[in-house]
Amino acid sequence: LPPTLPRTIEDAITVTKLLGHSYLWVDGFCIDQSDLEHCKHQIGLKDRIYSGAQLTIVAAAGDNKAFGLPGLNGTKRRHDEPIRVDDFTLFTHGTCPSRAILKSKWFTRAWTFQEAVLSKRLLVFIESQASLYC
Repeated sequence: LPPTLPRTIEDAITVTKLLGHSYLWVDGFCIDQSDLEHCKHQIGLKDRIYSGAQLTIVAAAGDNKAFGLPGLNGTKRRHDEPIRVDDFTLFTHGTCPSRAILKSKWFTRAWTFQEAVLSKRLLVFIESQASLYC
């Protein structure tokens, strides 16, 4: 591993530990990107990787791996402000997770469908919340 990791990877390691898991698969580190044959072979195993995982962590917030997972290690979550109406304070539920996922960079990637369909559980981080899909 490199001496410094992108914030999203650091946050995924934190989540993995907090959930009591011992292992984290990160394509960029677990697949030798410089060896084309190895890379092709591993891509052919993606269905087994996703279906065999206890949980798939989805970073659907931010545009790159330096963004982090909102709510962890200082990465801010977007909060909706309460609305005052006379003597009442209304709190919005926040962003619709499905809508945020569909608009995310993660959703534009080729392997997204495989991840979503084959994973037993998806822990999806968007800017305002994390959602667990089983």
